[in-house]
Amino acid sequence: MFVLSIIVRVFLGILALAFVGLMWSLFRAWKAEDAEWQAVMDEQNARWDEELPLLRKILHASASEYEGMNLAEAMAKARASAALKKEKSDGA
Repeated sequence: MFVLSIIVRVFLGILALAFVGLMWSLFRAWKAEDAEWQAVMDEQNARWDEELPLLRKILHASASEYEGMNLAEAMAKARASAALKKEKSDGA
């Protein structure tokens, strides 16, 4: 009976270690996915940091400047205008 008790305890210990190992590997996988998601969000935020001032410019500009354009055309015009302005400021 004593030997059976030892065998059961060893078996339960092995099961507990397997469970802890499984939880650890799931945690590492979750952290890796979280880091990947954070990289995607950082890239998206950087893109918005570039485009938000252009959208503000379009919204606050006179109506005649962007009249008849869709948003993509207006963004392209605003980007070109911003690039030209930056080029002038870098050259001056």
